[in-house]
Amino acid sequence: MKPMFKMLLSSAAVATIAVAGLADSASAGRRVPAFAGIAQQPSQAGCLSNSLGVITNNCSGFVGFCIGLPYDYNVFGNWADMTVTVFQPGSATLSCQAVTTFKDGGFAGWSTNINADRTGTFTDIALHGGGIPDQGGVYTCCSLPPGGRMAVVNY
Repeated sequence: MKPMFKMLLSSAAVATIAVAGLADSASAGRRVPAFAGIAQQPSQAGCLSNSLGVITNNCSGFVGFCIGLPYDYNVFGNWADMTVTVFQPGSATLSCQAVTTFKDGGFAGWSTNINADRTGTFTDIALHGGGIPDQGGVYTCCSLPPGGRMAVVNY
């Protein structure tokens, strides 16, 4: 085999692997129902109800509700980008955030609190929590007002 042909063949193989890796990461969307989460304060868990995976706050005050999100290692990086589908009742503000941690549980980064933009209907809150450290973790938390609901996280 001529050296130039070997180089072209090697370049084509590397390009194929790189494109396949990009395709996998772009199409590896995940969805987690809110039912997979937990009240941030365990004493408030009794105020929450579940209906078909949608969590509703039945308390008279705000309840923090969090969902840990499994992710797969990716050589191109892991990003805490997601949408959280929520229902914001009346005029109360419902906000969510994405948080990343190091493998020891130490704080790595967060998206800031983002408020739902509509009331009286389900809407998506887009969160951009930054990079997930190697072997680290990611989760999202929402502050649910009375009657507020959290349905699903897409990431």
